Order: sequence, then structure tokens, then C-alpha cells
Amino acid sequence: MADIDKKIVFICSPFAGDIKGNSQRARRYGRFAVSKGAVPFVPHLLYPQILNEHDPEERNLGINLGLNILAKCQELWVFGEYISPGMSIEINQAKKLMMPIKYFSTSCKEMKNEKDCFAYKNKKCTILTINKCKGPDCSFLKTKEQAKEEQEKIIERIRSLDRETQKFIIDTYYKGKLEVK
Repeated sequence: MADIDKKIVFICSPFAGDIKGNSQRARRYGRFAVSKGAVPFVPHLLYPQILNEHDPEERNLGINLGLNILAKCQELWVFGEYISPGMSIEINQAKKLMMPIKYFSTSCKEMKNEKDCFAYKNKKCTILTINKCKGPDCSFLKTKEQAKEEQEKIIERIRSLDRETQKFIIDTYYKGKLEVK
């Protein structure tokens, strides 16, 4: 007899960029959820199979479809060492829904939330959309030079895209406030 009372968890992890590697990791995260007795929903393994990830309208549709399913889940499980713009949308929606959020490393080790972020308190935090911290070992603690170098890499990647996709990304994820001259 099937166990139909299992918790449904939404798997939130990076996808764009290293699609092959990120897809492999997402499958591992889904399998991890199963091993913990949960029913995983991994939208970035489903929607790219039926929608074009490189078409801004279809990508946006995929995100919105995922957010509809997110509202039906019991928890959001965030995996990885950084938060992508797409993940940030999912995390913010889960917060609006007052849904429990758990954070995990790429090796599926749970990371506990801490109210006092070491990097933030030292004015060196480069990502303020989440509230997890490993103290001085925080993977988000970067020097200004490292943060600037990362920003330049992002701008280079955006520059390599066609104008329409550039505009979509800048408007959607940077609220129109990123210049890629």
C-alpha cells in the first residue's frame, strides 16, 4: 500500500550556467529528499523538458508554473553554495507563504539558519537575500575584489546573450539596474 501522507518538498538549486552539472546535482538532491522520506518536486528537471529555457517568455512561464506548485508543497529545501536569481524568486515566494525553508550544502548536509550573519555584521556580505551563516567560514564572505570579479563575470555572461535575453535578465533579476555596456 502506498504511503500518501509523505511531506512534499520543493527542491531549489542552481540550474542555469552549468546546466549539465547542475542537473546532475538536482537529481542527487531529489534522491536525497526521497531518502529522507519526502516527495521531492524538482521544477528545473521537469520544465526544461517541455519548455525552452533559452526563450525568456518560456523560462518565465516555467518559473511561474514552479511557483504554483511551490504553494502546494510543505517545505522548500535550498541546496548549493550560492543563491541564483531564480532561486531567490522561489525563496522569496516561500517566505511570503510562511513556508519552512531548510538549507543544505552541495553534499546534502543541512546548514542551520543563524540570525546574526558574520559577513553582514562585518559589512562584507555579498548576498543578503538569505539568512544562513557559517561564521568566518561563510561561503558568501568575499573581499570587495572577489565580489567585483564575480560581478564582471556575470556581466560578461550577460553580454554574450542576444539583446532581448539581456533585457529580460536585467529587468527580471536586476530590476533594470545593471549596465552591461
